[in-house]
Amino acid sequence: MEKKNKNRKKKLRVLISTAMLKKADALGDYFNGLGEQLLERGHEVSIACNASDFPNRPYPVYVGKDLPKLLKQKFDIILCGISAIDIYKPFLPFVKFNSSVNNGAKLILDYHGITPIKYVPRPGMKLQLITEHFATWYLSLYAVRIIAHSQYMVDEFLSSFPLGVREKIKGKIKKFDLYIKSIYRMLDIDECKQETGIKKGVLYVGRLEKHKRVDFLIDAFAKLDYSDAKLLIVGGGSAENEIKEKIKKDKLEGKVQLLGRLPDEKLLLYYNAVDVVATASVHEGFCVPVIESYACGTPFVGTNISALPETIGKFGSTFEVNDLQGLANALKKYLDFSRDDRLAFRAEVEEYNKRFTRAAVLNSIADEIETYS
Repeated sequence: MEKKNKNRKKKLRVLISTAMLKKADALGDYFNGLGEQLLERGHEVSIACNASDFPNRPYPVYVGKDLPKLLKQKFDIILCGISAIDIYKPFLPFVKFNSSVNNGAKLILDYHGITPIKYVPRPGMKLQLITEHFATWYLSLYAVRIIAHSQYMVDEFLSSFPLGVREKIKGKIKKFDLYIKSIYRMLDIDECKQETGIKKGVLYVGRLEKHKRVDFLIDAFAKLDYSDAKLLIVGGGSAENEIKEKIKKDKLEGKVQLLGRLPDEKLLLYYNAVDVVATASVHEGFCVPVIESYACGTPFVGTNISALPETIGKFGSTFEVNDLQGLANALKKYLDFSRDDRLAFRAEVEEYNKRFTRAAVLNSIADEIETYS
């Protein structure tokens, strides 16, 4: 009995801060899952965010303006999602975190990547990103651990520091995978095709922003000669109107469809029904749609830059970032898959999918947090 008590982990008071705690958002689901995992281990958890739509939460949630008051409370660990700086208006979040850290809390930075400023068209967004970058640099000096979710994220994070500072930060950063929501799984392909009305299909899932280059994906798809194939675009964002205008201008109505944001239950059917999921994005810190696609047994095509080659691995295809024909060829490869080819792909990717289960990922991160008890 004495040995058991000796090895028992100390109960921690943990504050998790993120921009949004939304069910439809992959990061919202991640932070909610991490909070639940820590609760299951007997720790006390609070989450601070701008907005939340999770019902029946087992932990208290503090929205935006309440966070400065919250930081006056005593916490053992503050786990900060980088986008949590949105909580502070106008900015300077690090002042609050600094005062809390000086009161004994240990800061863990959970880095999910920041879109490079050159890819953001609007001045207001550029200012916000500059603030995010500055806050990231500042907070990293106080953090006991920096969590990143791909080797590309690790390298991107470190490269933003001057060489002398980089060496100090390098020992703090550690890579952990992201996980697949449990709803995403392999279903009967024919049943999903029948329910969605898809005969042959290419699917894009993600934000509609300039650097995602959905227009490039449309151009590649337009080069293909399939009378029954459709390009289905799921998501929303600042480039949505431009994409609508392009579809109309190129006379692709009926061939290219904007589906808006879809709930997981509906998206699950599309992931299973299409022949390939694709992106032409020039910047991804991890790209959750890759592992969602694989979980549904569907190949993925992406650019050969940022984190995409790392996440796609050997199971999908990559193309040179500006090679339009290369993207078209990759799409054609999977649109021409036979049923046996698709079933063989499903069998091959199953082992890879085990790496990204909710339990595997959250347990490893919770283990890391408990080392600071």
